Amino acid sequence: MKKTCLSAAIALAMMGVGSAHATLANGQPYNVSMDAKGFMIDGQYRLLRGGTVQWFRIPSSEWRDRLEKFKAAGFNTVDLYVAWNAVEPREGEFNFNTPNLRQFISLCKELGLYVYLRPGPYITNEMDGGGVPAWLMAKSTKKDIAADGKPNLRTHDPDYLNYVGKYLRRVHAEIRDLFADRGGPIVLYSIENEYNWFQPFHEADKLFGYQGGPERGLWQSFNPSAYFTALRDIVRNDGITVPITTCPGDGKASATGDVAGVVPVPNIYNGLGGDYPEKTAVDLLTDMHSSNHGGVYANMPSGTTETDRDPVKIKRMLLGGLDAAFAFNAVGMMTPGYRNAIVLNTRSVDNAFDFSSINNIMNGFVSPQVGYFSGVIDYYGPISPSGLLRPSFHAFRRDNLFFDAVEPFFASAGTAQKTGLSVSNPEIGAREPNNVKVNYWLQGTQGTRFVGLVNQSGFAQNIPLNGVTLNGEALPKYAPMTVPTNPEAGVASKDYAMILVQDLPLTNGAGKIAWTSSELLTSRNYNDDSLVIVHGVANTQGELVLEGLGNATIITRDNGVNIAEQNASRLAVTYSYTPNLELVVRSEAGKTVRVVVTTTEEAGRFWFSKINGEDVVVAG
Repeated sequence: MKKTCLSAAIALAMMGVGSAHATLANGQPYNVSMDAKGFMIDGQYRLLRGGTVQWFRIPSSEWRDRLEKFKAAGFNTVDLYVAWNAVEPREGEFNFNTPNLRQFISLCKELGLYVYLRPGPYITNEMDGGGVPAWLMAKSTKKDIAADGKPNLRTHDPDYLNYVGKYLRRVHAEIRDLFADRGGPIVLYSIENEYNWFQPFHEADKLFGYQGGPERGLWQSFNPSAYFTALRDIVRNDGITVPITTCPGDGKASATGDVAGVVPVPNIYNGLGGDYPEKTAVDLLTDMHSSNHGGVYANMPSGTTETDRDPVKIKRMLLGGLDAAFAFNAVGMMTPGYRNAIVLNTRSVDNAFDFSSINNIMNGFVSPQVGYFSGVIDYYGPISPSGLLRPSFHAFRRDNLFFDAVEPFFASAGTAQKTGLSVSNPEIGAREPNNVKVNYWLQGTQGTRFVGLVNQSGFAQNIPLNGVTLNGEALPKYAPMTVPTNPEAGVASKDYAMILVQDLPLTNGAGKIAWTSSELLTSRNYNDDSLVIVHGVANTQGELVLEGLGNATIITRDNGVNIAEQNASRLAVTYSYTPNLELVVRSEAGKTVRVVVTTTEEAGRFWFSKINGEDVVVAG
């Protein structure tokens, strides 16, 4: 192993940019599709992982730096808003050049990053009017939805839809060749945002007087079906073929109109289902795949369009069965002197207003709780507004390396299960309402299984031999294991989650990882060998069991790697986690397997590339 400085490591990692996404590297059209199991790119199930990068709020001179760091964190998809008021500040006057939307999306393509396009027309995103232009608001009415030349915003009013259609078609014209079906990086498209939060305001408007009558017509109905059908048709009729999604404001398929062809991909924050990530994922998918909603979502996957910048929570939602996860404002941004905003300072619409009486509802408008964004919008993501890397950067990189390695077996696994899995330590399990603890697992392809162990106790928890049982098979068998608290420095929550693998095939056909009580960092080809890297908290114990090697020969074994069992069917080793212990074995068939043991703290600092055609691993 080699040591290097962080900036040099990122540069090394970026030498191979694009290699993971051949569909982007060759510029050829490719297909994006979906079914109940997940999102597919050219027929291969993919886990889409990323977060918001605010292209129009970050100086264009900084774009490459931020995207390279975003890529180095292991993310594969940029969540990209287009703000209507930023690109059409005056009616009919579009500006896509300063800043340049095409340039930013083209840079994503160059760096091998997919794009999740979110043009609204309403985007929220801590913006005045949620991105709807002020000039359009000046023309608007809430009185009715007639074709009277006055747009009723965020409804199926034909006047509003006329303006929306002009805007969206102009966006499409600007970047049409950057969609997947033309070889570009855009693989998902979102319409509207958090529409279920609009509903209480829609109804509350009927309580206020304005110009001789109620502010909103008393007989006006909240009709998301008509609105989302119209938005979907604007997009589809203009030739856009990638999957269309929408983002409900909570962790449910709510206020989406149950429109065929529009996938609910909700927000999942604390208080909106984010307190119970696995359960929220399972409940969302179970609801979608049932006969509820007229069955229109039965053959769709889901994810979270927005969530906290918390690697542990995102790991847990993916374990629950989601196939996409986007952290809101993964990259902080500066907005000096413009585009400041006042927003409701509340976790949800449910506690924004007290609906117990008319007076309390009105008090919510008269004396709302608000927050003010000025100069810098930063939620302490892995990359700061000035481009500094925070501790969560390495945590995201560690988890993303794992998901990249297991994606062929994990991405199509469906919804997590509870039955068949038990853990002897009562403190281990995903906490659910009433403090019930539940353990979840996923059945992957080719017999691979993924076992979730969640520790929300605030203290490291020990699991004895045979303390975890899945479908009658128990582990660990040779050394007790530890489920730690969050190793990331400076985090408020000590919650942590491990995902253990069972029966994972090795990359060179040498055999399989029968099980490991360690977390897997990666399993990949390494100069025709199979490379396996596992990790755990320093000075605790772990074990790794390989099967299918036959009578294997030990080539290299560092002190600290102990042979617990070796025969023609199994090679089991134990160890105490120390940076970069190595074991090299050759199978009876001549296949070489290289195992590296490291600490969780070091795992996010491994880098992989090729130099002169040779695979290189950098640790440090």
